[in-house]
Amino acid sequence: MANCHGTLDVVVHFHRFRNVDLFSRGIYMVRVSVTGAGSKQVGIPYSYYSKPSTLSTFVRNQEIPCAHSSALPTAQIVNETSEFSTRAFVIKYRDERLDLNEGCQFQLLLETEAIEDDTISVRTRDATEENSTDDDEAPKSRHRLVFEYGEPIQLKFELLMAELEKPNEEQQSSVAAEKPSSSPVFTRIASQTLSVVCDPASQQVHAYYPVTFSAMHFCQLDMTVHTCLLNLKFRKRAYSRPESTEQENSKKKNNEIQQISQARRASSSSRQCDIRYFHQLLFPDIDRDTIVDSDEAHSVHHAYLQPMLQSLGATAAALRTMSAANIEKNDFNTEGEDVPSSRAVAGVMALIKRPYVKGSPFGLQNAVTHSGDDQNNDLTPAKVATCVEADVKLVARRLFLLWGRFVAMLPQDQFQPSGAPTIVGRLQRAWLTAQRRWWASRLRNHSVKVQKILQPTEPDELDAVFRELRNSQANTLEGGPATFLPIYDANMLKSPESLPVMISHVYIRRDQTVPPGDNNLISPQKQLPNTTDFFSGGRAAAVNITKSVGSSTSLGSLNSPDSTTSSIHAGPFPGPPAAPGVPCLEDAPDPTKPPGSPKTGRPASSQYRGPHLIVMQHGWYASSFDMRLLRAYALLLFPRAVVLSPQSNEDNTGGSIGPMGQRLAHEVHNFIKHRCPELCDPDPSLGRISFIGHSAGSIIVRTALTSQVFKPYLSKLHAFISLSSSHCGNMFVQSAVISGGMWALQHLHNSQFMNELQLIDHSDMTQSFIYKLSQAPGFELFRYVILVGSQQDSYVPMHTAQVTIPRPAELSKKDGNVYVQMAANLMKPLKKSPDHLKQTTVVRMTIDHKFSQTTSLDVVIGRAAHLAYIDSSPAVLLVLFSLYNLLK
Repeated sequence: MANCHGTLDVVVHFHRFRNVDLFSRGIYMVRVSVTGAGSKQVGIPYSYYSKPSTLSTFVRNQEIPCAHSSALPTAQIVNETSEFSTRAFVIKYRDERLDLNEGCQFQLLLETEAIEDDTISVRTRDATEENSTDDDEAPKSRHRLVFEYGEPIQLKFELLMAELEKPNEEQQSSVAAEKPSSSPVFTRIASQTLSVVCDPASQQVHAYYPVTFSAMHFCQLDMTVHTCLLNLKFRKRAYSRPESTEQENSKKKNNEIQQISQARRASSSSRQCDIRYFHQLLFPDIDRDTIVDSDEAHSVHHAYLQPMLQSLGATAAALRTMSAANIEKNDFNTEGEDVPSSRAVAGVMALIKRPYVKGSPFGLQNAVTHSGDDQNNDLTPAKVATCVEADVKLVARRLFLLWGRFVAMLPQDQFQPSGAPTIVGRLQRAWLTAQRRWWASRLRNHSVKVQKILQPTEPDELDAVFRELRNSQANTLEGGPATFLPIYDANMLKSPESLPVMISHVYIRRDQTVPPGDNNLISPQKQLPNTTDFFSGGRAAAVNITKSVGSSTSLGSLNSPDSTTSSIHAGPFPGPPAAPGVPCLEDAPDPTKPPGSPKTGRPASSQYRGPHLIVMQHGWYASSFDMRLLRAYALLLFPRAVVLSPQSNEDNTGGSIGPMGQRLAHEVHNFIKHRCPELCDPDPSLGRISFIGHSAGSIIVRTALTSQVFKPYLSKLHAFISLSSSHCGNMFVQSAVISGGMWALQHLHNSQFMNELQLIDHSDMTQSFIYKLSQAPGFELFRYVILVGSQQDSYVPMHTAQVTIPRPAELSKKDGNVYVQMAANLMKPLKKSPDHLKQTTVVRMTIDHKFSQTTSLDVVIGRAAHLAYIDSSPAVLLVLFSLYNLLK
């Protein structure tokens, strides 16, 4: 164990729980544990609170009272496993939500090491003092304190469930009759691990993350984490250093960061193996009574005191942000002089910049007058060590009081009076912006004239762009997700180089430079709004990934009128209802949007009001269950959207496409009547309808648009997102394996659908169903058409998924002419739209996957790429975040 370690206080606050798509009804609870770098240190829970405003749950706006609260376990600390467990709650209905408002404090010990760093300089002047001169500056610091070698801490969340007690046979069997048993037995059903990156300077962070657990147990647990360095403790007795330390650590060399950590640990161990007193830790090569150079003494003093002062300033700024009024009077003066709150915060920040000015209350300044005269310098290592300990204790006492006030205010911050913005709402907006920047960095945008809408992009050109994009990712994100995100899923982003990347081609008209109405349909990284990521020292990682840590703003900048995170409410759902008129996440103005948009026949995205219905149609021989991951993430990112996963075609996917489209139209019509009656209003600005179709689902959607039942809703159509769909039939398939498989399926199932998809349902291909469907209105009915495909998808070739004319179609005389005519039928209305008021923006998106098992059968035959849109979380998030401005 090191002779010096920091005490990190970690507060995990649970705000709300929302059932998005849990697998079954039951009794649920959440457990959380905290571990340090490499899981060597375990956070010890020592205090918790549970202050829910109500024990009832809510489904939409209907309250469901909790009738068995006394039989359910309450929030508690599990000492055996060093975990915190929330109170148990019953979930029976989809979209059921409840207010938790619980949290726990963990104490985590961080190993520290003072390293020499000549690049760190403390020659900064206090701007708050008018009479400061260069002579008052502190000496150049050659030391810096490193905590846990810069590695993130880990938060592990576990979702536990117990079965509900079924009603007796004599009683009426219903969901409402199910109740908790007298002694429920909980089992772990899902878990998720998050990595939290603390500010290297102050070890403080304030971050939000929606814990979703897994695809089979998808829910939304709104959680915020807050950390603070409370103290530095020094061990004055010797500790034995086992010789096998380096051997044990060598087994954990999995990446470059750990290798650097091992080297630092090895050097630190060799220096501290014989340390018995604290002054030996500060000056390992100097005897106890030897006179120490004044500059060296101040440098060491600065290295150990600076993190505490940074933490003190960040805590004061965070507390000032949370409280409606300023901080109460605090005395930062050793003479007992009262200082108003505004001056107190300014004084803290001044001490951060230059703690060595004349009149400083710290012990080292009282021990010697820093005049540069080494003859009068009587500092010894023992005296410097005593001063450092005294100063750290002084700051720790004040820091403990401020941090205690901050933690006490967290439960009250859940709902601010008069609709004031809450911390969780601001942190939620910061998380959303950081996530958009992360996924936008994996996207490359291109603008293409609409006259080239039928021309495909050459595969070699796409491959070159993909290589360039992945190489730039490797260079930019050399430090991993920690350089971009303050908190992230440790499993999903474990290997960023294996995540998918994407190229988008936006087709614009000759007189345009941007797509009409919304010039940020596909948002590049540089166009996203700046945001504070709420690090204590102020780290704008989401603004510029190459910017060094420890600069810019802090949590206190949320009070600034220029902050882009102002006026954001925490919750995307009304349970329990907040004050009327409180804006939701999507209500904030989008800084990426220009002040004015050209008037179009359809309202611009910002001009819509009312519900946004998103219909997700599954493909051939599939079900609504296959769309659950896409649906879950859509509800997470767009909480105001109403998502429908149709079930009318689950038992009839082998029949003709025409009846499938009719069934879909009737199901959407009935859903609108019951759930979204506003969409029946003829006003085109009242409500929107978007469709997402996977594989054959897009063909079914286009067929449903021709139904008379759907005609009243054509003016509401907003976006059509096609995920690897055969819009021109399965023609000119390059893979012989896929061609043979389709032939076998056709003869095995005798499927009318397969006949129509291959244009063999009629002897004359121009009379086939797919050809006739290309002549009907389709793409031009939408404001946006997004065609997503992949070169790795052999099930649906990219030319039919993105409606382009491939080289084999140009060379073929018979089938090629039919294919070319179908593609022209689909794109001609978009290409020759004379009315500027009815333009449709077409975007082609090409995804490149990097599968871990390249030799698996699914990867070889192209099935893995075809299904990645609905069963791969990174692929789903890449598509949804890229289209965030379109769907929000």
